[in-house]
Amino acid sequence: MTIKQYDTNGKAQADVTVSDDIFAHPISKAIMSQYVHVHRKRSAVGTRKTKGRGEVSGGGRKPWRQKGTGRARAGSTRSPLWVGGGHTHAIVPTDNARTNMSRKMRKVALLSSLSWSAKHNNVHTVSAFNLETPQTKVINSFLREVELLGKRVLFVSAELDKNLVKSVSNIKRADVIEVRQLNAYDILSHSAVIFVGDAYQKIEL
Repeated sequence: MTIKQYDTNGKAQADVTVSDDIFAHPISKAIMSQYVHVHRKRSAVGTRKTKGRGEVSGGGRKPWRQKGTGRARAGSTRSPLWVGGGHTHAIVPTDNARTNMSRKMRKVALLSSLSWSAKHNNVHTVSAFNLETPQTKVINSFLREVELLGKRVLFVSAELDKNLVKSVSNIKRADVIEVRQLNAYDILSHSAVIFVGDAYQKIEL
């Protein structure tokens, strides 16, 4: 398997040979889909809540006697039938942290997503930018040259480069992460994945 390589000016270089075990792995759409579902579920805040009849204030005594008033019998002013009463089936906070996938499945999801993107020519590599200061112009010019400006682009660096992070953060729809943070959701949610320098050789499985 080979992927396209560019210099920092966006000029095409000789294609780079990458590991078939990582970029040409059998693709499992089912596991990729499950990973996306789990990732979104775990990312949800899960703090919504409403009060049941046992949680709302008031309603401690019977509003009127059982018989003789001509009105419908009532035992509490906090019944779900009353205005200001509790909810019949109250919403409780969801413990999304319990939603998980095994390490083996996460690995398959990562390999499948990398292989899926590589199969569709959406995985590239670029020479290290070596920015001494944040320079959005350099990144912007590179993306324009490779015809990816305005698209969802994920830069993957071997280590945290603050200048690269600051340069990319000023560009709409472009993101940057360390290779150790790479996951299937980030890959699938971007139109292109660009490995900076030798980051593609440091993928942790």
